[in-house]
Amino acid sequence: MGFNMSNKKRSSGILLPISALPSQFGIGSLGKAAKQFVKEIREAGQSYWQILPLTIPDFVNSPYASPSAFAGNYWLIDIDSLVSDRLIDKSSADFYRRGFFKKVDYNFVREVKSKLFESAYSNFLKVEKPQDYYMFLKDNELWLDNYLLYISAKEYFGDRAWYEWDDEGLRNYESASCDKYREMLAQRMDYHRFLQYIFYSQLDELKRCMDDCCVELIGDLPFYVSYDSADVWANGELFLLDEKRSPQLVAGVPPDFFSDDGQLWGNPIYNFDKMKENGYRWFIERFEHSAMLYDVVRIDHFRAFDTYYTVEYGKTNACTGEWKTGIGYDFFAKLYEKNPNIRLIAEDLGNLFESVGELRGKCGLPGMRVVQFAFDSDADNDFLTHNYTTDSIGYLGTHDNNTVMGWLAECPVWLRKKVLAYVGSPDCDLLDDIIREKLFAYLSSSVAQTVIFTVQDILAQSSEYRINTPSKIGGCWEYMVETGQINQSNLAYLKYLTILYGRENRECKCSEDSIG
Repeated sequence: MGFNMSNKKRSSGILLPISALPSQFGIGSLGKAAKQFVKEIREAGQSYWQILPLTIPDFVNSPYASPSAFAGNYWLIDIDSLVSDRLIDKSSADFYRRGFFKKVDYNFVREVKSKLFESAYSNFLKVEKPQDYYMFLKDNELWLDNYLLYISAKEYFGDRAWYEWDDEGLRNYESASCDKYREMLAQRMDYHRFLQYIFYSQLDELKRCMDDCCVELIGDLPFYVSYDSADVWANGELFLLDEKRSPQLVAGVPPDFFSDDGQLWGNPIYNFDKMKENGYRWFIERFEHSAMLYDVVRIDHFRAFDTYYTVEYGKTNACTGEWKTGIGYDFFAKLYEKNPNIRLIAEDLGNLFESVGELRGKCGLPGMRVVQFAFDSDADNDFLTHNYTTDSIGYLGTHDNNTVMGWLAECPVWLRKKVLAYVGSPDCDLLDDIIREKLFAYLSSSVAQTVIFTVQDILAQSSEYRINTPSKIGGCWEYMVETGQINQSNLAYLKYLTILYGRENRECKCSEDSIG
């Protein structure tokens, strides 16, 4: 339980979405670039690669509002691996291949990869299915069929949300209608079954590479799921829906660090009373699935297990809402009973009640400390590195923050003075890059057992390279590393600090065979 290993070893890691890896097909993938990244960060002494959810992104490309809490993001499937597996002709792949992209191009990805996937599926039908295909179907039977029917029906009805489908019986998940559409859409369901098999097969191969290099994967489990998802459509009784299957309440957070109007996420609220009747089975299955994907699971919006914010459905912002009491330790007791070795991190950022920290402590979970939140109060601020504790994971910033260089460039004069004072230079106007390096050192030297650095901060990139701006619609989730940027020269300072402050990964080393 929790994140800490038995030896309490200090460690360091890097945050980078898989989608942000260099690519000639518009988006990063699970292929050779991912394995090369593992090799590079391992040589720099790093122990962890933190990524974002591996679920399918929504219409604004966010992986935090997916059409399925279980299905893998097939846009991350590596095309060159399909060529190696003889499912795509090299000439076909080369026809669509472009120079390395500067940012993720989702329109290109959806247009081009769809064509290549259809070709790969056609070839897959001509060969004998490998044994692990049937193992995949068995291992994922709890969620796979509902997802396949949902995503195929969604296509059939013009990509409309399930609550807008023309067939009332199917909208209501009635068995007779579901059986009818399973037969009608059998071929499309099989196509999407193939994509999920390929995604998980390639992920397994990447994880074997990571195991060879002794680098572990940290990934996210979002607390909520999307209203337009296979999860809500097929499990409506687990959510607070009215007689028309519309949400009664939706999720968000009140005004906070990120937004004056709060954040109105729109996710339906769980029916926890119903969940409790069967021991939170569906929720526990989500955790078990995430623990299969990742070595360590970061619980996004952990505070909702203690208290969660609800807004009346139809409101245009999250300024007015109501706090409700979450399922608390009752859930974690049942989770740990079934999964005593599961490793978790609590994302406990924002304006929290004391009870959130008490729950985190009772669950034995480390929380997060973010340097960018450290300078808006006094010396007792928990985010200042001198106040860190060993049961914490330290960050300069997360995927939701500005880059450090962007933050320094945009912060007000009073805050900049506090930052300068903290790094020991109150009377001089240091260059932002020097301040960045000092903050790197302060974070790495802290007592936090693990510290995580974003690639953008390692590369000293400006605000235009941030991954996400909460509450902003459009222009997010597009960050991409340029080919060759992640190299030992650019990682040298991080490696120096990692060794200096006793965070170096001294386990096994990658071989060339690991990256293919």
